[in-house]
Formats: sequence, structure tokens, C-alpha cells
Amino acid sequence: MALAGLREQYPDADERELRLRLAGRQYPRELMIGAFGWDPEVEGY
Repeated sequence: MALAGLREQYPDADERELRLRLAGRQYPRELMIGAFGWDPEVEGY
């Protein structure tokens, strides 16, 4: 359901971006930056 909500919120996002946004809601910021180069505070959740 969360992924469906992200698809509505970000209709132009590709699958990778949607998965990163979803993971950013579940994992610590430091892990997201270190593992994926994705900063949830900058890119959004």
C-alpha cells in the first residue's frame, strides 16, 4: 500500500526511485546514504 501511495505522489518516478523512497521510510538515513547514495532528507521519502 505504501508503494501505491508513492506511485500516486510521484507519478513520474521510475521503479528504482520509488523503491528508494520506500526504503527511506524504513531504514536509517546513514544506511540509505552509504548503501545507495540516497539522502531521504534531501530527495524526500
